[in-house]
Amino acid sequence: MQIYSIFEPASGPVRLDDPHSVIFLKEGFSWPAMIVPLPWMLYHRMWLAAVVYVGLSAGLAMLGQV
Repeated sequence: MQIYSIFEPASGPVRLDDPHSVIFLKEGFSWPAMIVPLPWMLYHRMWLAAVVYVGLSAGLAMLGQV
């Protein structure tokens, strides 16, 4: 079963004649993000998340050396 989040504009009521006034966002789990997180983040242009991921990975690697 697919689950969607529905977003409407905060500026006012939904216009039924404009299909772009409501956004349906599919929710789910991404297996590629779990298996190869850094390439997945870079492919999806999640630059800040990739930098944080590399920083945390390096920090944990340094803690493992102690």
